[in-house]
Parts: sequence; structure tokens; C-alpha cells
Amino acid sequence: MDITYILGELHEERKRVSEVILILERLAEGIQHRKNLTPSIEALQQAASKKRQVSPETRAKLARAQRKSWAAAKKNTQS
Repeated sequence: MDITYILGELHEERKRVSEVILILERLAEGIQHRKNLTPSIEALQQAASKKRQVSPETRAKLARAQRKSWAAAKKNTQS
């Protein structure tokens, strides 16, 4: 076997492998970039599990507003 032939084949193989590695690295960067843009499942679950804290004053204000709304609706239906 000719050593120069073997070296040529190895260089071509190394070039092909380098191209595949480059493509895979670009693909991995793209996937990582998309992962950074989309929220994780854990973050979504945490956001969904958080409940709003309403102060007693605000709760009373909302209750008064709702009673006023119900009274207005009742008045309109009786007319």
C-alpha cells in the first residue's frame, strides 16, 4: 500500500468529519439559543402555582363594586 494514498484518504476523512462537527456545533448552538428563549416547564409551573395576594382593603373595595354592579343590573331588569 502507498502511504501517500493512505494519507490523502485520511485527510479527506478528517475534512468530512470536521464539516460534520461544524454542522453539529451550529445545530447545538441553535437549539441552545431556542432553549434560552422559551421558558422551562418548571418556570411555567411556578408561574401557574403562584396566587395573587389581595389585601383586605382591596377585597372590600372589590366587594362594594360588585354589589353596586349587581344593584344596577337588578334595577335595569325591574324597569
